[in-house]
Amino acid sequence: MKEIDEIIELLKYNTNFNDHNDDFIDKLNNRILNFAKNPSSNDLKTLLSLIKTKSQGLIAKIILNLVYTIGEIGKKVEIPSDIINFLINFYFKSDQWIRKEIVESLGKIGTNQNLDEKSLRLLYNSLNDDYADLRLKALEILAANEKHHSIKYAYILISLLDNQNPVIKENASKILKMLIKEENTLVEILKNSKLELNKFHIRNLVVLFSDSVFKLHKLKEAIGNSDLSDEIKGMFFSEIDTIIKIISK
Repeated sequence: MKEIDEIIELLKYNTNFNDHNDDFIDKLNNRILNFAKNPSSNDLKTLLSLIKTKSQGLIAKIILNLVYTIGEIGKKVEIPSDIINFLINFYFKSDQWIRKEIVESLGKIGTNQNLDEKSLRLLYNSLNDDYADLRLKALEILAANEKHHSIKYAYILISLLDNQNPVIKENASKILKMLIKEENTLVEILKNSKLELNKFHIRNLVVLFSDSVFKLHKLKEAIGNSDLSDEIKGMFFSEIDTIIKIISK
């Protein structure tokens, strides 16, 4: 293993590494996965060396195991910003499977340390990804950790309330329920966003306030006093009146 570590160090300065050396690639991938079994801060030095390698061909062949191992180590050891920045930057040039692994890795890291703004922005923006499994994983991570909740990204969650996948819709609602405690907060979000709301968005937003008839009346009053369009107000009033009738029976 010492030989592999020495080669890894040399890779930082060598752009002509033969990334077709399958035997070395296999050994290196095994070495990386071994780090995940017994995570240690000492392993971060080796990972940093790999991240800094100029051989992009090599990175492409170890990236999945590298991202997975960073996440596993991150559950027990604080991950430095240069490694987190590597994950974020690689996300935007990766296929859907690597993107999903990066989101999972950030989720693991977030259980042991506070994620920075760039990491949170990536998690929320990944909710717009075309890959449904990735969106589900990001929502699962955000729903499970209240530290990740941010009112500035509530509009992204609202946009998911008409999603045909019930799990996506339910998890988005779960987070919004914790984020939006007051009717005026919802009005401010809607006023400052460019969301194109339909009846499904509005119905699920109204449900957030369906704990009591009192809350629904307060929501109706706030909507009525807002600068929202008459069309949006009308849809809100209709949904609120319907739910009040249902829960008043």
